[in-house]
Amino acid sequence: MAITAEQTLFDLRGLEETVYSGNVNKWSDIVARYSQDITQVSRSLDDAPSEEGETFASRKLNKGTTRTYYSDGLLSDLSTVDERGYQKPKLPKKNTSTLTPTQEWEGFVELIKETKFVVRLTNVKDATGSPTEAAEFEMRELPYADQKRLEIGSLVRWVVGFERLPNDQRQRVSRLHMRRLPVFTSKDIERAYADADDLLEGLTWDDAS
Repeated sequence: MAITAEQTLFDLRGLEETVYSGNVNKWSDIVARYSQDITQVSRSLDDAPSEEGETFASRKLNKGTTRTYYSDGLLSDLSTVDERGYQKPKLPKKNTSTLTPTQEWEGFVELIKETKFVVRLTNVKDATGSPTEAAEFEMRELPYADQKRLEIGSLVRWVVGFERLPNDQRQRVSRLHMRRLPVFTSKDIERAYADADDLLEGLTWDDAS
């Protein structure tokens, strides 16, 4: 091969000096030398005979094959340095999970006990409008930060669904959290009940008999 083992394809020490000094000209020189060395290696590989005595160039001509080669180490070194010679931070991969809701409710807290609380809920996915229902939850089902903020009238959202984990596994989950909106006061709740009673009294029911 035209390139001997003593020849280096890439001057890593020169790269490190460029990274810390920000020398743009030196960076350009390093990239230029790297490109030249890669070209020389490519030609050497094309001309190198195989065990059958054929060179890669002749094999490619006769059989129509293609060859792709690269150096993970050298290319990764280049990709982490910008044109000014500054080191780019390597960001960790995000391990994220996704939640697909199957049922959702929203409501307000109407009663707080020592270790439990009661929420008046409405199904938010029912387009026809489902009647409200009361549900009791353990205080520990709320995030700790929400437990300290819990009060009568606090808005709560309850989500049941499937969570897809970073390892692509699925699990059924129930999530409860407080919404960051102004709470309903006791007067607001009493007024809402009064309005509901007025609506019911104004309804005319058909006599099925």
